[in-house]
Amino acid sequence: MEEIHTNINNMTKNKITFSKSKKKKVEGLFKEINITQDGGLLIAKEIDKKYGFSKLVADTIKDKRNKHYIKHQTKEIIEQRVLGILGGYEDLNDHKEISKDGHFQTLIGKEERLASSSTLSRFENSISTNDIHKLLIKMIENFVDRHETRPNKIVLDFDPTDYLVHGEQEKRFYHGYYGGYCFLPMHVFSGDELVATLLKPSSGDGTKYTGAMLKLIVNRIRERWPDMRIVFRGDAGFARKHVLHWCENNKVEYVVGIGGNRVLQRRVEKEMKGMIFKQRESGVDQKRYLSLQYKAGTWKKERRVIAKLEASATGSNMRFLVTNNICDDAEDMYKNNYCPRGDMENKIKQLKLDLKGSRVSAHSFTANQYRNFISGIAYIILTTVRKKLLQGTELAKSYCSQIMLKLFKIGAIFIKRKTKITYLFSNNFPFKHLFCSAMEKLALE
Repeated sequence: MEEIHTNINNMTKNKITFSKSKKKKVEGLFKEINITQDGGLLIAKEIDKKYGFSKLVADTIKDKRNKHYIKHQTKEIIEQRVLGILGGYEDLNDHKEISKDGHFQTLIGKEERLASSSTLSRFENSISTNDIHKLLIKMIENFVDRHETRPNKIVLDFDPTDYLVHGEQEKRFYHGYYGGYCFLPMHVFSGDELVATLLKPSSGDGTKYTGAMLKLIVNRIRERWPDMRIVFRGDAGFARKHVLHWCENNKVEYVVGIGGNRVLQRRVEKEMKGMIFKQRESGVDQKRYLSLQYKAGTWKKERRVIAKLEASATGSNMRFLVTNNICDDAEDMYKNNYCPRGDMENKIKQLKLDLKGSRVSAHSFTANQYRNFISGIAYIILTTVRKKLLQGTELAKSYCSQIMLKLFKIGAIFIKRKTKITYLFSNNFPFKHLFCSAMEKLALE
């Protein structure tokens, strides 16, 4: 086939002429026809409707608008925003066109124009700090409710990340480590599931509010399962005495990184020297795990510390973690109980990049906290789609971006009649089998 270029000289208002393909003319016509590239969002809408994620947010937020002048209900605004993010339209300006889009009107269940960018902006700027607090609690409760059966244990991975900002947002501060003005949201995951997310300023301790969030989560879990085994996991920034002390007093296991200070280094110095000598003699890399008792200056008692020692041709390395687990051996604790927390970084990247959680460009800090929550709800919908509808398929372990591209970005013609709306999908759609399989499983839910 010949390379095709648009012939600008042959363009009219409703018709475009392209260069020929073989000997055939190629034309483009603009017609009054309903077409969408987001046909797969019908699946996301069904999941949201079934499990009530948008409704949860709408029921939690106090609507401060005069009800006599309301055209767009709170739930409709939430759905429009969440489905927009799932379709790749994270910017409020995108809703200038979305509000007129017949497909999105169908998703929201309206015949008339949806909320404009200005309406969405006014709504998110009406969010209060009390609303944010309630949303945090509801998100945690929803995490517990999403469990259909009682798990053997629940591991809670805590980690902050940076959301760089480029405007004059409230409570944005320069952070030396990240090299720019940013916020530091705290994310809590349990496996693939998002437990909670909270946008924080970057002016103070990156682990601030860890104790309060951990207490909220543990209390909600224990309300349902009083004897549940709960594990708190984090990097060295979370090795705070008050957090460790609270865990011990509330029967919560912890596996937390700890900085390798001179005292700890001296404790393993003899072992490390022996490993370095052995590596040089044999040329084989050495690795060992040790368990020892250690009491930091601010601790009231000794705690178990696991040391990972490595010696290779490129040098030596020491890593330490502190835990109140006294049953598992040192190697098992480090490799199987601590190292899996690294996968949490992949979940944060999906929330931050795929679902645009870092799009915190509103001036109001509470409005940006709300945006962070909305991206969190979009993430929860996607993980529910993956868990409920995509198991056993090639997307069973896919990133959010792949699901959005292969399952949600489906071109379709839709025909609106008085009593029904019909969507016409291409029979040649390459992921038709995924779409049909997902809808079959959804029908069985």
